[in-house]
Amino acid sequence: MAPTLTMRITEVQEDYVVVDANHPLAGETLNFQVRVLRVRQATEDEVLAAQAEASDAQAPGGEPS
Repeated sequence: MAPTLTMRITEVQEDYVVVDANHPLAGETLNFQVRVLRVRQATEDEVLAAQAEASDAQAPGGEPS
């Protein structure tokens, strides 16, 4: 089964339509109020994955990409 993609038609012309597939809140500033309910020690696999992700985010010269 093919995945579903929600789009809005934003313009209708005689031979084409313009669609917008962005989420309605794309580009908006969102503020959340959260409460931490539990804290746990990261597993070794989680630490290794986070380290790999952090090293992937580094551009040459040590600057963040």
